[in-house]
Amino acid sequence: GKIDIMDVTKVCRNFPENPSREIKMEHFLDTIDKIFEENHVISVEGLEGIGKSTLLAQFANRHPNNSISLFIIPTCKLAFSPDYLSLILAEQIYWLIHKQPMKSDFIDESFLRTQIPTLQKRAQKNRETFYFILDGLEEIPIDRPRIQEYLLKDLLPLGLTNIRFLLSGDLKQYANLANSRVVRSKSFPLSPFGLSESELFFSELKLERKQIEDLQKMCGGIPGHLTIVKRMIESGKSAQDILNEYPDSLNDFLRIEWHNVLELDELKKKILAVAAQGRKPFAVSDLARILSEDSKTIIDKIRTISFLKIEVDRNEVNFVTEAHRRFAASQLRELTEEVNNLLKIIIICDIVYLHICI
Repeated sequence: GKIDIMDVTKVCRNFPENPSREIKMEHFLDTIDKIFEENHVISVEGLEGIGKSTLLAQFANRHPNNSISLFIIPTCKLAFSPDYLSLILAEQIYWLIHKQPMKSDFIDESFLRTQIPTLQKRAQKNRETFYFILDGLEEIPIDRPRIQEYLLKDLLPLGLTNIRFLLSGDLKQYANLANSRVVRSKSFPLSPFGLSESELFFSELKLERKQIEDLQKMCGGIPGHLTIVKRMIESGKSAQDILNEYPDSLNDFLRIEWHNVLELDELKKKILAVAAQGRKPFAVSDLARILSEDSKTIIDKIRTISFLKIEVDRNEVNFVTEAHRRFAASQLRELTEEVNNLLKIIIICDIVYLHICI
């Protein structure tokens, strides 16, 4: 069988699942490597759906033994809690230093403050460069601004020799945290797909060149929009029908994709509503328990819902993007009370079970 070579990306708890087919952005990666020769911080900027997270993941995969990553998806408070984010970083740094998994699921700030200087000493000794890759900082709710400050000002070693930072989002919002007078930083505007990249992206669908040109123009080359179009075509909608509707914003694309959801049965709608309104990603078994169904039924239903995906390695159900989650939540508001009641029942049952066990 195929040997799975261990690297830091596999230690990272929230590293994105590699898509079965993606367009490698080698020219962008080359440029980022070049910019890092004279800068400590690079922030990748661009519209939602332009591919910022994908580029950061590809950069980590290019430097799999020298990258420490955080990919924050604000589906719940746990996803951006300081303790959880610190743990994700600590596990990767520990593996880099000791080449074995960290045994504890609990750490304090002092642990990271001792491990990071050790990592820097190794970098200087071996003339290596280590990269901290932080995605999703701009997605953290505005009522939790302390999280950005905690990561970029209190915890991580901005400005240290042999340490670089690759961020996503507008560099201006990090200006007060990454002191530009001390830390050399640069923005990197991410450009959309060109026609040749769009042709490669749609190559499996056997579309006519004119259709690809029209889809490319309609989507503005934004990978997130092109991905929605591709899923719709794969589900049976014709390219011409999509072109006739001619969406021009992310919500327009989501609304077209949602038309298929409007025809869903009640169970599928409840799966979507629970996944959208729950405070954390759910395992398939959790959804089955909440909705009083068996796991196989839940899996079969999810496979027919384009808005959702199953993270195989963690057996968790997630939306394909955060934008899809927000859109689904807004469309299924009428199920909010019912979903909240279902979740309360499960929590009460768990508490009762815990007391019985104690």
